[in-house]
Amino acid sequence: MKPRKMISHHHTDPNTTKASTMKPFSFRKHPAAMTAGAITVLAAATIGLSANAREEAAPQPSGQAMLVLDASGSMWAQMDGPDGRKTTRIETARETVSGLLDQLSPDIELGLIAYGHRRKGDCKDIQTLLEPGPLDKDAFRSTVNKLNPKGMTPLTDAVKQAAEVLGYTEQKATVILVTDGLETCAPDPCAAAAALEDAGIDFTAHVIGFGLSKAESEKIACIAENTGGKYLEAADGAGLAEALEKVVLEPSEPVEEMPPPTAGPWYPGEEIMRNIQIQATGGTTDAEPARDPELTDFPADGEAAQCRAACDAEAACVSWLYEPPGSYFVEEARCRLYGPTTEHDYAVMNEGEGWASGVKPGVSVLVRPYPEAP
Repeated sequence: MKPRKMISHHHTDPNTTKASTMKPFSFRKHPAAMTAGAITVLAAATIGLSANAREEAAPQPSGQAMLVLDASGSMWAQMDGPDGRKTTRIETARETVSGLLDQLSPDIELGLIAYGHRRKGDCKDIQTLLEPGPLDKDAFRSTVNKLNPKGMTPLTDAVKQAAEVLGYTEQKATVILVTDGLETCAPDPCAAAAALEDAGIDFTAHVIGFGLSKAESEKIACIAENTGGKYLEAADGAGLAEALEKVVLEPSEPVEEMPPPTAGPWYPGEEIMRNIQIQATGGTTDAEPARDPELTDFPADGEAAQCRAACDAEAACVSWLYEPPGSYFVEEARCRLYGPTTEHDYAVMNEGEGWASGVKPGVSVLVRPYPEAP
């Protein structure tokens, strides 16, 4: 997996209070791409896999898996099935699960979580129906077929519960989210994905947007962007089937080695650079691998000066980025701190938006001179 661009939609917890304090500063290495680890699959408007896909699917990796199935009220909406007939989303979801079960290796330990299937209007309606364990395909199908869509779409808490059941602090985790809509409860799924990443969890999310508007796609795609996953769009049932085949049946991409140090030269910045967004290139200024930025616990209404102060207070921090409220669909301000080997490019942002960055004196980490030549 390639190093992630730090300009993606990382979030802090939307419930963080304005009085929150900075957490201890530390860096972590880029996590490796998912291999035969834990797999979490979220399905909100899924469609049955084609017969050819079932026949030709490559063997699945062994490991522990969790299927988190959307059983909210919108699953009764009609859609075109793969054969052109009218069907409902819950029916096609059942067909999809059946097809996936046929292709899964018996070595996989598969569990099931559903939400929205018991009560209307209840954002806490999330239930672990089957703990991860030896795969009993008949029992699994029967459990899915009994789901009766009724309620809300608490995607964020469903992701968290799936991670907890899998013991995410010790397992790799991958989410495949297929949705025809956004979170209908208070939490932000993008923030949840970022929180898992910031906790040092090897967490990858693939997102398939089914019939979403451009604005909706931008809000949901950040889950994939934040975690090194793929975002795919599907306008109809056939498109959903194709997208699911790509993310469920195709083998994972091989792990890529960390990029070697670039040759330089590198340039200094300034202690505070207004309207500038520094951007980690994935390269390093030393043989030591670059680290992911530390996303601090930061006041929701925090200012650039506070972010600079957080970096100044840490010897291991040499550069910082302040992301103003409202950037990337997040209402809270965010602060990122970088270590001494992280190479940066930079972008000039619109004046008045509030972006700011800084590099400590005597440190050269920019790939081009700042400020730009006129």
